[in-house]
Amino acid sequence: MNETDLAWAAGFIDGEGSITITPRQKKQALCFGLALTVGNTVKEPLDRLVSLFGGHLYSQPPHGLGRREMWIWRVTGRDAQPVLKALHGHLSVKQRQATIATVFPIGNRSKRAPLAAILQEECYKAMRNANGVGAAV
Repeated sequence: MNETDLAWAAGFIDGEGSITITPRQKKQALCFGLALTVGNTVKEPLDRLVSLFGGHLYSQPPHGLGRREMWIWRVTGRDAQPVLKALHGHLSVKQRQATIATVFPIGNRSKRAPLAAILQEECYKAMRNANGVGAAV
């Protein structure tokens, strides 16, 4: 992958993408998941992201009259971190979110890894703040 590809992808993700850490309840434990997502009504740029980084591409049907089909590219967890590390130096708008995502400990929270569980929750709070979302719960 060349610098032009990285610069293009970073600009596209800065403008159209989102980097999130989301909580989910698994059995009786609170877990967190990392995702890099880009949505667009034009499929070709998302095909390019798939060819550069892998991930999943899927479509959503139009929601409402006059709307167009939406294409979504998504890469999650362990697969998202190398993408964000590669793009980090080229990102401007989402560089802070990428930094948080690259230190986010991937994997299940367990009693064997209490520090990882604490770091996951702190990364979640930091990401909410970086994304301009209200106070973390």
